[in-house]
Amino acid sequence: MSPLTSSRPTERADAYQPVTDAQTIRLMLIELMTGGHRLSLVPLGACTRNLAGLRLLTDERGIRLTHASGEWPALAELIDATITAEVRGARLRFEAASPRLEAHEGGTALRLAWPQRLLRLQERDAFRVQPADQPGPQCVLRTEPGRERAHAVLDLSALGLSLHWPASVPAPGVGELWLHCRLEIPGRAPLPCDLRVRAVNPLSGDDGAARKIGCEFDRPTPETQRAAQVYVLETERAALTARRQPTGA
Repeated sequence: MSPLTSSRPTERADAYQPVTDAQTIRLMLIELMTGGHRLSLVPLGACTRNLAGLRLLTDERGIRLTHASGEWPALAELIDATITAEVRGARLRFEAASPRLEAHEGGTALRLAWPQRLLRLQERDAFRVQPADQPGPQCVLRTEPGRERAHAVLDLSALGLSLHWPASVPAPGVGELWLHCRLEIPGRAPLPCDLRVRAVNPLSGDDGAARKIGCEFDRPTPETQRAAQVYVLETERAALTARRQPTGA
């Protein structure tokens, strides 16, 4: 998912992550509903117009889509139709699963089963998560043969991570490649990785001396990328669950 390997910084506008965890998919769609976000539907038929401004409802059986006119394309064109939405800087996309039309509040609604797969298409770095637990992840860099230095991970995505860089350590240059690093997430096996520096910025909220170093996984193994993605999804799922909890009086 992160094929950037050149020595110069490369711009990449979008990156997508497939989500297949059923609970995470449901939480993300429930958040779309409770946030009042509107969706669009792209029918399979090339001559059929897209539908925008759809309202999403969820229940135990799946999801229901409604719109103002109540008019829908033929059911054959709704099979494998694509539904899209935008929320918090990310675009979500999933296919219509087992579509059928049903009566709803005096009109017609589109009933769908819970999707088994959801694609999250996002602007670069839009879906980084900050560690919720402390101590959080850290990344161990090899400074020279036989010597290592650990840095706290400020945020993490399936594409890369950001590190806390103290003022006492000279800042790296953009494009610098670090080989034989190790991402350590508490309670999980260490993840070997190579990192390429993509951004060097002052650390927000600090006195200006410390820095935030944005890095990208360079040619990551499928195991490392999968483990990072699992951590991101689990952290996001916990955040979604927390947002759904009622606030105390």
